[in-house]
Amino acid sequence: MAKLRLSNPSRVQSSDQASDRPDDEEKTNVDIPNDIVEQVVERTDGVPLFVEEFTKVVEESGALADGSSIDLDTIRTSLQDLLLARLDRMASNPDVVQMGATLGREFTYELIDAVLDVEEAELQDELNKLVEAELLFQKGRPPKCTYIFKHVLIQDAAYNSLLKKKRQQFHRQRARIAVS
Repeated sequence: MAKLRLSNPSRVQSSDQASDRPDDEEKTNVDIPNDIVEQVVERTDGVPLFVEEFTKVVEESGALADGSSIDLDTIRTSLQDLLLARLDRMASNPDVVQMGATLGREFTYELIDAVLDVEEAELQDELNKLVEAELLFQKGRPPKCTYIFKHVLIQDAAYNSLLKKKRQQFHRQRARIAVS
């Protein structure tokens, strides 16, 4: 039996991830002070997706851009909460990401289009928002494309945000399409 050794990234790697954000015109490109970087690393325990999401919240707060300080205690402290808050801030139709999560880590455009009662233009716009927000990856072009959640924890956060009644409805819709 082979052994797989897993280790958390070092504090240096986590600090680098929190402070060295890629240049992108959509990003704020704010230099995060070292003391904030250290607090982010401490709170996220160096988990890469958690570091990334926590750093995005710090950047999106705008506090650093205008020179004011930020109280990290006001930021939600679980990865699930950070991901849900990010989805909430996107100002998009939650049914799209939630149905995608119901369909699985990977789903086709044709399938989500078949199960959701959303106009095609709106569906494409909503999926593009999720791709631009780096929550989904897209392979190909609609209608012959596949979407993949960037991380299973993002899929889980979207799926777990469904109320029981809505989750059952989505599963019925998926089953209806599978049978037909």
